[in-house]
Amino acid sequence: MSKSMGMMLLEHTPIRLPGAIADPATFAFPVHYKTVPGAWTQNVVGADMSIVESYIATAREMERAGAAALTTNCGFTARFQKLVSAAVNVPVAMSSLLLVPLMARLLAPGKKLGLVTYDATALGEVHFNGAGWSAKDMPVAVTGIEGSESWSEMAKPDPKFTVAMLERDVGAATRKLIAQHPDIAAIVLECSAFPVAAAAVRRATGLPVVDFSTLQRLVMGAVLPRQGRVAPSKARAGAGDDPGMLGILRLMHGPVDVPGSVTDPASYPYAPNWLQVPGAWTDNVTRGDVSVEGAYIDCAKELVRQGCRAIVTTCGFTSIFQHSLATAVPVPVATSSLLFVPFVARIIPPGTKLAVLTYDATRLTEKQCQGAGWTLADSPVVVDGIQGTESWRQMAAPVPKLDMAMLARDVIAAVDRVRAKHPDIRALVFECAAFPSASDAVRALTGLPVFDALCLSDLVMWSVAERPALARAAAAAE
Repeated sequence: MSKSMGMMLLEHTPIRLPGAIADPATFAFPVHYKTVPGAWTQNVVGADMSIVESYIATAREMERAGAAALTTNCGFTARFQKLVSAAVNVPVAMSSLLLVPLMARLLAPGKKLGLVTYDATALGEVHFNGAGWSAKDMPVAVTGIEGSESWSEMAKPDPKFTVAMLERDVGAATRKLIAQHPDIAAIVLECSAFPVAAAAVRRATGLPVVDFSTLQRLVMGAVLPRQGRVAPSKARAGAGDDPGMLGILRLMHGPVDVPGSVTDPASYPYAPNWLQVPGAWTDNVTRGDVSVEGAYIDCAKELVRQGCRAIVTTCGFTSIFQHSLATAVPVPVATSSLLFVPFVARIIPPGTKLAVLTYDATRLTEKQCQGAGWTLADSPVVVDGIQGTESWRQMAAPVPKLDMAMLARDVIAAVDRVRAKHPDIRALVFECAAFPSASDAVRALTGLPVFDALCLSDLVMWSVAERPALARAAAAAE
């Protein structure tokens, strides 16, 4: 089961429609499925805590068999998140509810996140708290499909579904929610059956949509080597398969000419479109220079005019502009992989640490962290950087002269140093947008998940892409 995702299933007959998470063809990585004895919709959705021991036993068994990360097929298992993650040493992502704080951070102030669930009457604070947030503090509006045909089927031991049924019931609930809350700017689908309907919801609303499969791809994207699983840019030209352009706000330096970097077109399974931000250089941006904020906003608007469907940047220190950029444009904006920190902290064992590896640890302050939605004082985060190295010096040069070996050497040295000080580190977040070229080497060396700028790019593009290959398969199934 090496490098596979372990998925803990309810006792019900799994839904294997095209795009469903219980269909192995949904994923580009191996998935190992195992039923959790005694886990049914009624007791998992309800208040029964006794079933958690069965989830813990199943998680431990799958970890021993070699699962690289663990997940489930019911979002209501969020209430078991802390207990299950404490029982194993691999990342655990029980529910797409874990995505709520991360997606909410991408919203403009005053906007809401729509949450569509299996049963809104049964979903509450115990589930939200398990996923690391509270409805009291999060701009979220909730609806469910309770009373619908899909809802009734899901409670049966052998549910019978069609794509059309799920699209109809999930679509109706979503439309009702948006009518009640026209300020909704993105959607999170809680139920593990809902990825089947995600493309239809996206088309009908025009909003970014994330679901259970988004969660699972995100976690496995941090675990698996990226090299070899991302198609070269020339392979993206298949008719109807282009999910659209990713807009990338670039510093004024020359591109980092290293395979796997954010300025390498082959790093993306979608079309990247770079635009340099006047006045934005490594030195002043990492020092928190707010005078370039207007230039970032102007360039973000230009990328939208050019047809980009989501926007990222090439410097994680731009998290200080997260809210202003999200407010300025009508597409998802993710300025920094620092946005991952609250999410990653929730999927590692409680009491352990995650390391943020940055371009310059002496320049990373609470200002950048707060822009990304967390604080150093209240997070299980330790920080280190590559300051003083040759890679650090080259990144500040107008035309950087980096090579993969140099960057990997300097990044690995920093990782080794911080792990020696903190042996309980269970995950890494790479702030610097140059570091993805070293991510695979670090994953192989440490066995730890690495969340980097390319993981962030994937997340925002998955939220807007319709995954047309799955849509065609669904149509054929009908």
